[in-house]
Amino acid sequence: MEYNEYLVISIDTGWIEKMHPDHWIRENFQVKEFAAPGCDVIVVVSEALDNLQKMRDEVGKSLHVNCSFRNPHYNRSLAPKSIPTSCHQFGNA
Repeated sequence: MEYNEYLVISIDTGWIEKMHPDHWIRENFQVKEFAAPGCDVIVVVSEALDNLQKMRDEVGKSLHVNCSFRNPHYNRSLAPKSIPTSCHQFGNA
């Protein structure tokens, strides 16, 4: 499910903003690429986003974000493949 708007929270800088799924959160990455299924909140680490963009710039090709943030409920639903202390729950995966 894709939402019309996501609440994006940066845990390292403290910014909180509502954003459209197609909003470019970095030069080559849109908000919707960091969304977990069934969740309209995205937790990110700005430094990790910056590093991902730097990696993209160095590679010069598209990078696919497989998973970034998982809310605790979604993380538990993936058991036994996920762990309770997964970095995904903190936007740092």
